[in-house]
Formats: sequence, C-alpha cells, structure tokens
Amino acid sequence: SLSHIRAPRSRTHTRARSRTIATMAAADDSAILEAREASIETLVSMPAAADDSAVLLSDETWQKLVATFDANGDGALDLSEFSALVDALIEDAPSSTVTAEEIAGNPAFGPQRATVTASELRAAAVKGVFGDLSHVLPLILRRILVAQPTPRPQQPPQQCPQRAVPPSATRLPYGCAHHNIKSDLYHNRPVRISTPPPTHVSQAARFEVIVDAGGISNVGRNLHIELLAQSGRPFRIATMVAGNSGRPGGACGFEDGTVRALHPNHSTQEEDVISNWLATTCHADGQPLTDAVADGAHPLANMLYQQTIAGQWGMSNPAGTDKFTIQHVDYTRARSASFYGDAWVVEDALLSSKRVAPPAQKSYAVTEAFPTSLVFVAGPNCGAWGRSDRSTTRRTYNRFAAEDYPLFRAGVEAALHAGLVAMARLGCDVALLAHVSA
Repeated sequence: SLSHIRAPRSRTHTRARSRTIATMAAADDSAILEAREASIETLVSMPAAADDSAVLLSDETWQKLVATFDANGDGALDLSEFSALVDALIEDAPSSTVTAEEIAGNPAFGPQRATVTASELRAAAVKGVFGDLSHVLPLILRRILVAQPTPRPQQPPQQCPQRAVPPSATRLPYGCAHHNIKSDLYHNRPVRISTPPPTHVSQAARFEVIVDAGGISNVGRNLHIELLAQSGRPFRIATMVAGNSGRPGGACGFEDGTVRALHPNHSTQEEDVISNWLATTCHADGQPLTDAVADGAHPLANMLYQQTIAGQWGMSNPAGTDKFTIQHVDYTRARSASFYGDAWVVEDALLSSKRVAPPAQKSYAVTEAFPTSLVFVAGPNCGAWGRSDRSTTRRTYNRFAAEDYPLFRAGVEAALHAGLVAMARLGCDVALLAHVSA
C-alpha cells in the first residue's frame, strides 16, 4: 500500500471521511452500490462499445493515465500524485466519501511501497479498490484517450530561418535549471538546500518595500550600485518573475521558438522583464535590438529564448485545447497549493534600468546594466480567461482557487517558496520578489 506516506489533505468541499461505502448506501440504493463495486470490465462494457472496452482495459491506457498525473516524471504515482488522480475522479462524483489515503491503503496494492505503477494500478482497480469512484474511472480514461492527447516529449523549438548568429554570441551563458519542491510542500517536509549560507552574512535577512516607477529592474540596478559601493564587491542578485504557467515568456514567447513584442511599454511584469533581459543582452553582445527586429526577427534574441526557457514549462500541446502541461500539472483541477511549487532559473542574465518620462515615455537604458539571475515562478491564475479555447490562461485557470481565497493564498505562498528556495540554492544575497498572481 501507499499508506505509510500519508499526508493531510484539504478539500474545498466537506466530505465525511469516516463513513464506509456500505453505511453510505440506503436500502433502495443497493443496485447502484452493486454497480459501483463491480469490476472495471463490467463497468466499461455498460456505456461503451465492445471495441472501446478493450482499449480502456489495455496496459497502454493505464500507462497514459499514470503519465497524466505523474508530476515528477518517474513513471509511477506517489501519494500526492495519486491524490490528484482521486481529485479528478471526485470531480465527476462529488458525493463520494472515499479518500486517496483510504484507497492507497487498500491491501490490493500489495506490500507497502512509496509508489504504484500503471500495471499495479490497473490490477488494483479491477479488484474494486476505488470503491464508490469505480463507476467514474472509465470516464477519465476515455477523456485521456479521446479528448486529450497524452503529453508528448517536448521537442526543441524550430530553428528560425534568420541569418546565423555571430560566433561572439556563443560566449553568452545558456540553460535553465528547474527547482521542483511540490512533493516536499505536499508532504509538509523541510525543503533541502545544499548550498550553505554565505559566510559574509552577519545578520538575519530583512524585508524592504521599494517603490520605483521603472519597476523591478530599476530597484535591482540601484541596489547593485549601492551594495557595490558599500562592500567593494558585487552582490548576487536574483530577480523573481511572475510567469505564465502555460507559456514561457508570456505574450513574448511563441511556440516556434521566436520572441516578439519586445518593448518597454508592457503593463505586465513577465513581458517587461523578458523584453528588458533580451534588449540588454543583445546590446551587450553588439547586436542591438532595434524596432525592425524586435518582433521575432532578431537571431540572438530568438536563440537566447530557445536555449533558456523555451519548452521548459507550459502546455504540452501549445496548439491544442487540452490542459496537459510539461510540468505534469493540470492547473484547472489543482486543489492543492503544492502544485505551484516550481521555479525555473536562468543564471548570469543581464537587466538594465528603465527610464520613465512623462506622460508615458518609457525606454530601457541598456548601457546601465547589472548582473542578475532570473527566477521564474507561476502562482494560481484566477484572473485571466483567454478569448479562445487555445488560450493558455483559459487552460490554466483555477476555478477552485478563484472561489477559495485560502487556497489561492497558499498557492501564491508555494510559488514564492519555490522561488526563494531556488535563490537560496544559488547562494544569492538579494532576492527581488514579484507580485505573484497579482
């Protein structure tokens, strides 16, 4: 069983956990109860054609089911991932009283273990371990097979047809590191940080609110100059970016590997930081980002995007309408704040000051650059609903968090937590925080 890794769980609706399936059913509900406790084979054959039942009972189907809820990509489900599956089943059976912990503790799963595989899950389901959720299990299997494709391995973005990037650009740092603390948050475990605290730190961290019309990059630039003058050494600064969980780079990042709409007039933080980062870096490499090439035609900007954050998170099928993400989270069904415990880091980036002149003239002072690490996080999306079914904001909208402020707040805290953990592991001295989910 999976019972030895039990963890407390919260639901947005009240359910009597202590009641058994038998005591729940009234005398005149015996037929319904009998159907719910029937084997998966019987249940599948009732609403579906014979050829459909064969597909639903295949090992491949269950492997796809596991892949859908496998958040850490190890090919099996731990208790937190298994609980996400149970939550999806409860969506179609809100009156159910069974819990993920009760199901996971069923002897049908065999000896105690930390995870369960697709074949073990299928065998246990046939034995009826899902109780009063058995009758809705075929529904989610069909959705995965028919309505929603299995998440496919992310392919490298297509290379753009522009001219080759000059050799000098190869000296720029590339890469993106993923920090995943979802399991630690779910199980309420301490998050391990292997990097020791900086030896020069002699006092506890302090929190300070700094307001600047130019935004977070101005704050970072000013702190860089101030701290350098005080100590004679550069401080490591990390800049948190409030990202879009379904689309790296937000409105600036495109699935073909190009970056567009790079300008200083964005009203959203992610797009503003992306534009600033690429404009500053391209200038530092002698390839200024002019208006003529700021909309997908700048080869160095495109390559920076492709070799850092492109494809690191977001929708598995950008052109589709399903809810599957590269990070193995269906945010539309996320009832646990722990699902927002991801952070993605681009080290050794460059940002510059942003000049704001009345009435609304904005520009990046690319000669006033400072080094920083970009830390992308994504809190609950409860305010953006795209115009089409393909919109990433529509496909990541969390109605549970929208209706439950404590869940929303906990999701924001999880995103901030992941970002701060990533910064600590980098050994950063200064953490510039973002207004996550604001």
